[in-house]
Parts: sequence; C-alpha cells; structure tokens
Amino acid sequence: MLIGLRGGDDELKGMFQQDFQEARRLGFGAVIGIEVDAKVSPDLKAAADAAHVTLLISDSDRKRLVNSRAAIDDLWKDRAKPAIVRPGRRVVESPTVAVSLLSQYHSELVRGRTGGMVIERFRSLPNDGPDVAGADPKTAAEFARLVERFHRWDPILCDAAIAGVESASGQSDAKIASMKREGRCFALIVNQSTERSVHGEISVGSQQAAVGDVESAVEVPTSSEASVGRVFRGHGGIVAVRVDLPPGDAMLVELF
Repeated sequence: MLIGLRGGDDELKGMFQQDFQEARRLGFGAVIGIEVDAKVSPDLKAAADAAHVTLLISDSDRKRLVNSRAAIDDLWKDRAKPAIVRPGRRVVESPTVAVSLLSQYHSELVRGRTGGMVIERFRSLPNDGPDVAGADPKTAAEFARLVERFHRWDPILCDAAIAGVESASGQSDAKIASMKREGRCFALIVNQSTERSVHGEISVGSQQAAVGDVESAVEVPTSSEASVGRVFRGHGGIVAVRVDLPPGDAMLVELF
C-alpha cells in the first residue's frame, strides 16, 4: 500500500524494485495490486519482471467500493478461493505472531480455501498494524516459515475439496478435516487452541469427518528439512496418528 507518495520517478521505481526483491526473497511467487494507479503500472510490471515475481492487478474501477478480500477472490474466479492471512489481524488471545499466522492459515484450509495463499498486506498504512515490509527479523522469519509450509503443502492440496470436519475424539482442542483431490485423500489435524499444545494419539478413519476406512497414514512434512514424514499403520479401518502440536499448529497426513 503506497498512498500519497512524494518524490521523483526514480525514487518510486527504486521502492518498487526493493519491494519486489524482498517479496521474492521471502518466497512469494506473486504480488497482487489493488487500487493501482494506471500511471505506475508499467513501473510495477518492470520491477516484478526483474524480480521474477508474477504481478496480478485487480480491476480497481469495479472493486473500488469493496474490501480487499472481495477483490482478491475476484481474481480466483471458477476455482477454490485462496487462504488469506493478515499479519495485523491477531487471533483472539494469540500470544505470538507465529501462532497467529499459522492459526489463520490452518483455519482457512479447514474452511475449504485451498486455492492458494495470500498474505495481506505487504505494506500497510502508518498506525495500521504490522506488515511484511516493516517486519523485524524474527517476524520475517515467521513469514518465511509459513511460506515454506505453504510450498510443501500446496502442490497436493491446491483446489482440494473438504469432505468433512469433526472434533478429534478425546482432544477438545483438535479438529480433523478430511480433504480430497484427484483421487487422493488427506487428513488435516489442527490444534485450534492458541494457548495449549495437543499431545498424544488421534484416531483417523472410519466414519469420522467422512474419512472412511484407512490402512495407513503418511505424514506430509512442513518444511524442506524433512524429505519424508512418519508412517502410521492402521487396524480395523482406523489409524492412530501420534501428534505433538504447539498452539495454532497442524499436521497433514495422506491416507491410504
């Protein structure tokens, strides 16, 4: 968000270049422009191309009176909507930025918003809460962590459909969302608490969350540090998955 800028064209171009380069460094593959002045569009496009970042510009004439979520969703016509995570929108009682970011992303997935992920906003107005551009090193690391998780999960979850969502048996803070895409089945186990961790075994399978009978579950890693995840064997159509989820965290398993 850049409003009421003062300075010459060179200064503006330099700011665009820095922003797109930083977006790329953090792992973002695209930037969405909402309410873009047509006069700066060529410079924005040039900066995006130089940083190898895709630039998507919403039709500001039609979207001027609606919120940014509506404008973003409009770019995802005829497909699953993206998860939208906003740094300034702190989850109730969320103690840290990390818990807030992860909680928002996982909650959006459970709602079926599997068409991608948008972190809003890269740059905000003064006194309008945190943003990506002004993040301190610790917060920037949390952004990078979230983006890395998205890059590991998105190739298999993109446009996945939610088959069912239920609370996990014996774990009041945990929910199980069954997800299906192109004949593959997954279970997303989410710790909805922003204060307490979830430990122990959670049963996945049978009629819970419309999962159906399963023989095994394979963990999908959350980062590039692990190439493969743990394997859990089932019995009687149910698999006991061992979880250790900090507040706001989640675990994704593929079901077989």
